[in-house]
Amino acid sequence: MQTKQLIVTVTPGMVPGQRIAVLEPGTPSPRRFEITLPPNAYPGMKLQIVVHVPTPFPGAGFNLNLPPKPKLPPLSEEALRTLEVSRTLDQLVRRVELAHEQELARALAVERMRALEAQRSAAEAARRAQLEFRHWQAAEKLRLAEERRIELEVRAVLGRLFKGVEKEVERREKAAAKQALQEYRQRVLLEQKQRAVLEKEALLRANAAALAAVGRALRTARG
Repeated sequence: MQTKQLIVTVTPGMVPGQRIAVLEPGTPSPRRFEITLPPNAYPGMKLQIVVHVPTPFPGAGFNLNLPPKPKLPPLSEEALRTLEVSRTLDQLVRRVELAHEQELARALAVERMRALEAQRSAAEAARRAQLEFRHWQAAEKLRLAEERRIELEVRAVLGRLFKGVEKEVERREKAAAKQALQEYRQRVLLEQKQRAVLEKEALLRANAAALAAVGRALRTARG
């Protein structure tokens, strides 16, 4: 026996695990080989198949004047029917096995696609939640900086009021400035609390969506 390498190209319509027939190229009477596609087969993929073929003996193709082979007696009708039934059963069994293998390969491919889709959805939800959290951090920094600037301006105004202004005017302006600052702080604190509640609700919804997507992916993978 000798080995021979065949190149097989996977065409559209073929599925992983499918058994296909391959003819030996470059020979007057090509031999037929059956191979099973690997699990990672895809259209356009080239497979290198190594097969074993008989080694040709010296003088093959020449007339050696050998005596004719004796003819075997013909099979009986019962034997022919039995042989035909056996061949039919073998073909039916092979068709059932092939259909089962194709259905299993399709189910695995669909399951893999669902798992990848669930994974992508979970990753997208996590990315959105992280992005929203970063936006909230940036807004919080801006709010604190604005509050610090206003506080410094108010302190500067109050400092100027303490210089060269009559006591009554100074007292009134100081009280008004303090009241304005207190009202602003209360308003800013209320807005901060409301914003924090809204952002926390958005983050919780995003986390819940991500957890739900991961749960569906796990249930799908286990099922």
